[in-house]
Amino acid sequence: MTFLLFCSLLLTETGLTPTTLSAEIDTILTEPQFIGGFWGVMVYAPLRKKVLLERNPMGNFRPASNAKILTALMAFEYLGPNYRFDTEIGYTGSISEGVLHGDLVVFGWGDPSFSGNYEPGIHTRDYLASVASAVRAHGIRRIEGDLVGVADMFDEVAIPKSWEWDDVGQDYCVPITPLSLHDGWIEINLMADANGNISREVFPAWTPDLRLNVEATSKPGRSKLKYDRPWGTNHFTISGNLAPCDSVRLTPAAWNPTLQFLASLKGFLNDAGVPVAGAFRKGARPERTHPIHVTTSATVSELSKILMKESQNHYSDLFFKTMGYHYRGEGSFSAGISLAWDLIESIIPKPETMRGFSLRDGSGMSAQNYLNPQLISALLDYGLRQPWREAWLATFPIMGVDGTLEERGLFDPSLQRRVWAKTGYIYRTRNLSGYTETLAGEPLVFVLLANNYSTATKNVEHAQDRICAILRRLEPSNEVRDQQDKLFGLSKTFDAIAE
Repeated sequence: MTFLLFCSLLLTETGLTPTTLSAEIDTILTEPQFIGGFWGVMVYAPLRKKVLLERNPMGNFRPASNAKILTALMAFEYLGPNYRFDTEIGYTGSISEGVLHGDLVVFGWGDPSFSGNYEPGIHTRDYLASVASAVRAHGIRRIEGDLVGVADMFDEVAIPKSWEWDDVGQDYCVPITPLSLHDGWIEINLMADANGNISREVFPAWTPDLRLNVEATSKPGRSKLKYDRPWGTNHFTISGNLAPCDSVRLTPAAWNPTLQFLASLKGFLNDAGVPVAGAFRKGARPERTHPIHVTTSATVSELSKILMKESQNHYSDLFFKTMGYHYRGEGSFSAGISLAWDLIESIIPKPETMRGFSLRDGSGMSAQNYLNPQLISALLDYGLRQPWREAWLATFPIMGVDGTLEERGLFDPSLQRRVWAKTGYIYRTRNLSGYTETLAGEPLVFVLLANNYSTATKNVEHAQDRICAILRRLEPSNEVRDQQDKLFGLSKTFDAIAE
């Protein structure tokens, strides 16, 4: 049986026209559990060049991590999918008989990925060890000066004013500096033995101002730990319970990622037999340095998979400031916002559609961000039509497969591997926007934004997944049937990426 015949038989029983599709989705949106909430919906059919469904299309919604769709699209557009970040090591002064009479200098260029957290078999210590080895290979056995971090690529606003106070310092809310490692985290591993004795391991152990007070107990039952810290410090008090023979990993943010990087590198240099006599510090860019080593990241297209699939806020905001630096001469959130406006106005040249638009960061953590469904739909459609389309699609979480959608849509096997979408969550905000394809293979762009709901978040998620299942049942129109080459070309792209 051919694929088209199979689809036609299937659609005989389950196919929906745009009218019946809209009615089924409205049934979900008007369920009593969503009274008091605010839905924004847009469904666009690229092959038909038609909006099939819209609800509050120009309403202003908190996008949460749906803002990363804009940030990642900007990175593909401005930096390019093949752009790579560098972290450079050099020195001032001179080397004589293995002694550096000068400073070792680290130039930070915004690399979010000086980390092994997303590379199997690699740890952040491997990156630090490679730098220390490169310094030794250059003939340096002692550094008489300081270890200096040049971090002037960004401004001094590492924490936007609009971020929630309670979020700052969590693993998803790291201060944004151009020099960071290990995702800006302090990794704290706590282990309890069979007798309830708790031990600890911390990385990077050289993190400045690090104090760890463990007040947790170890009793049979559920392991649940929490930490408290005074604002502006790396002082942690850990409480709760850690069951015997269990372990828990905590990853709070370092308060100053640049100083954490420098202190950790100094520790690795000392361990490698290259002691640093001076201090570690931030400093001005020297007039002249001699190069030693460059650590180069993966490409933007590869790093964007982490940004999108894992919803990595640190990556997003480092991308955002880096683009501001390169295109506005200023590594700031305001420069990134200005650049975002340029892209948006080139895609939607209608100012009236952007009333109420507000952007404060690149990650979506700010509750002062406001985007409308029409804009998000236009961004998604734009990405679908670019030469780097396949690399762009490959960044999205795949329903039932990976990233933040790995556990979504499991009630319907037909959704698995056929929904590619970015999630978004902050308090009483749960969004899902991206792409799906119908049972006949037609691509659709969809935006599902839920704000201010009073029901459980899992109920919103289930409603969004049910809507995706309804979209899958849309019948192909005659004009879509006439574009089978485009239709099945995209289907093959989906399949190739899913593999």
